[in-house]
Amino acid sequence: MNVLIVSMQRLPAAGGVNTYVIDLIQSLKRKNINVDLVCQSDIDNLPERSLKRIDDYRELLRKGSENLPEIIINYEVGKFAFKELMKNLDIDKYDIIHSQDGIFSKACKEVYPEKPLVGTIHGSFLNEMALLGIIRDEFASKLISRYDMWAVQCPTKVIIVSSFLNSNLPKMDKGKFSVIYNGINPNIFYPTYQSNRTIKMMTSGDFLSYKGHDLLFESLIDLKRKGYKFELHMFGTGYLRSTYEEFTRQNDLPVFYRGYVSRAELVSNLQDCDIFIQPSRLENCPFSVLEAMACGCSIICSNVGGMPEMVQHNYNGLIFNNEDVMGLSTSLEELIENSAKRDMMRRNSRERAESLFSIENMVDQTINMYKDVIMMK
Repeated sequence: MNVLIVSMQRLPAAGGVNTYVIDLIQSLKRKNINVDLVCQSDIDNLPERSLKRIDDYRELLRKGSENLPEIIINYEVGKFAFKELMKNLDIDKYDIIHSQDGIFSKACKEVYPEKPLVGTIHGSFLNEMALLGIIRDEFASKLISRYDMWAVQCPTKVIIVSSFLNSNLPKMDKGKFSVIYNGINPNIFYPTYQSNRTIKMMTSGDFLSYKGHDLLFESLIDLKRKGYKFELHMFGTGYLRSTYEEFTRQNDLPVFYRGYVSRAELVSNLQDCDIFIQPSRLENCPFSVLEAMACGCSIICSNVGGMPEMVQHNYNGLIFNNEDVMGLSTSLEELIENSAKRDMMRRNSRERAESLFSIENMVDQTINMYKDVIMMK
C-alpha cells in the first residue's frame, strides 16, 4: 500500500497535528507501508510559474474583497496553493490520500476527484476561531464554517479523534466516520512512579487564552494562601508567555517556565510529576494528557472536549467544570493531601493509556479504514 499524508501545517511544528502525523508515518513504515508526506513547507519548492500564480491569486482576493478577513484570505490562498502542489505530484503512485484538514480535502477533491481520500478531523475551525476571538461576526462565521463542511463532505471516510468532536461538526451519516483516538507509544512514554517531597505539578501546551492557564494561576494563588507547598512546571510557549511570567512574578508563585524541550526530557519530567493539569476551555483528544497518562501521572482536567473520554473521574484523575476556579482548587487540594489516592490514579492512568490509547490501536484502525476506502473505489 502506498499512502500520501497531507497537512496544511508547515511541519515539523509544535502541537498535536504534528505529533499525530509524525507518529502515524513512523508506525505505518514499521508495518512496511510506503508513506510520503506533503505539507505547507513543500509549497516553497514549487516551480516559479506556480508561485507566481499563488501570489497573483492572493492579490486578486485582496483587491476584490475588501471586507474579507485576513485569515480567510490566507486559507483560500492555502487551498489554491495546495491545488498547485497536487498538480505537480505523481499522484498515480498512491493508493490513497490521507488529509489532515478540510481545506486540503477540498483541494484534493477538486484536482483528483476519483482518488480515494481519508480525512482526519482534529478540531472544528469554527469553534477554535471563535474561542480565539479571530472571528466576531456572522459573515466571518459563515465563511469559516465552510472548512468544517469540506472536512466532512470531501473525504470518502472520516476519522474523528473524539466522540465530543462529532457533536461540533456538520452532521455525518453513521457509516461515514469512525472515532479513532489519538495514540501514544507506551515504550517511549512509561512510568517510574517517582514521588516528591514537594508536590510537582505540570502542564504543557501553547500559551494561548483557550488553554485556561489563567484559571490555573488563580487556583495556585488560593493554594498558596492556604499554605500548600508545590511547584508548577509549564512546558511550551506562546504569545501570552511574558504576560504569564509577569503575573506569576507579581504573585510570587512557584512557577517554572521550561519552554519546548526534547521528547526525552519531556518524558523524564512527566515521570517525575505527581499531578498533571490540563485546564483548557477547548480540547479534542490532547496528546499532552495521553503522554501524562502513559507516564503514570494523576490527571486533573476540565470537563471540555474529549478529555472526559480520556480521564475517568476518581479513577485516573479528577474532572472539574470548565471555568470553575474553586473546583480546580478543590481538586488540587484533594490530590495534594491524599497521597494514596494520587498513587492509585497514577497506576490507573498507565493502565488506561495502554488499554485504550495505544498507538498500535490507532494505527491498526487507521489501516483498516484505508483498506475499506480503497475497496470502495
